[in-house]
Amino acid sequence: MVKIEWKRHLMTAIPVTAAVWFIGFLMSKLNLGAVSQLYTSIPATSGITPTLGAKGLAILGGLVPLNFTIPAILVLFLSAFVTLIIGSLVVDSLFKGKTLRLISPDAGRLMTYIALGASVGYLIFVGLKVPSMLTMLGFAIHTVAVALVAGLFAKLTKWKV
Repeated sequence: MVKIEWKRHLMTAIPVTAAVWFIGFLMSKLNLGAVSQLYTSIPATSGITPTLGAKGLAILGGLVPLNFTIPAILVLFLSAFVTLIIGSLVVDSLFKGKTLRLISPDAGRLMTYIALGASVGYLIFVGLKVPSMLTMLGFAIHTVAVALVAGLFAKLTKWKV
């Protein structure tokens, strides 16, 4: 039986949410283009996206603002939390807890959790439709960037992720 570490994932979702907002802000300031959202009909790059929360809330009939407001941040945080939980369940059950190694073990674990958690969410909401190679490349780049920023944040602040 796989054990879910609720508190750890809840606390990890905070730097991941901040990293997603920071990467989006940085890309807009450097004129690199906007980050597309996964689970939408356009090409995707971000696995932690308000559209995951929006899909869930849409089922309940909710309306999700996609700007820098408290509700938008909460939806993004919820999406990060769910993605991390799903990713950790996949890693623990299929890969016996082994994650990829990046610059730091924390960043590698976050990258693995985000990539696998978002992939499961993609299968649930979109199905077996395979995205383009550019979409997958953009997703990989964004996931690595978010994992590195969140891992760096955790290292600098001694935050356990």
